[in-house]
Amino acid sequence: MQAFKDFLLGHICLQKRLRKDTFFLGEVPISIHVSAAHTKDRLDSPSEVQVGQLENFAKSMQNTVQALGNQVHDHAHMMKHMQEELESAWKVKQKTIEMEAERSRKEWQDFRTDNKRHFERIKDAFGLLNEAQSRTSKQVMNIAGEVGALTRLKESVVHNGQVISEVRQAYVEVRYLHGQGA
Repeated sequence: MQAFKDFLLGHICLQKRLRKDTFFLGEVPISIHVSAAHTKDRLDSPSEVQVGQLENFAKSMQNTVQALGNQVHDHAHMMKHMQEELESAWKVKQKTIEMEAERSRKEWQDFRTDNKRHFERIKDAFGLLNEAQSRTSKQVMNIAGEVGALTRLKESVVHNGQVISEVRQAYVEVRYLHGQGA
């Protein structure tokens, strides 16, 4: 680096000669305007190409960003539509579940009510059976009592029949005896 500085200082000398915009490379005078124009042309040409390339790249990026923006917008719209469809489907599913739960609750309540009614009927039937059995038992007891009374009555009738038979026999005998003795 130091060698380059020494070269420049040794070979390039700026002199104030006729014009202020001239410098010398060794003994060769170079006009700053000519040098600047030449440098500008030399720099502008690649710069213009680079600027054109940058502009093309910027346009390409802008188009890409625009396309990505459109895709994002389309995807956002599609996602919103899908979300609305999912929310709608969820509401339908939830309503279906609620209706099914309500139907199940109603069926369960109806089942419990029917069972309660059937149990009440069975309870009433058992009550009637118990009452009928109690009446039947009382009637059997009454009939047994009446059978006992009838048995006693029968025995009494048989006994009375025997007594009547004996009384008749005695009457016949007394009459026969009275009839003979008369």
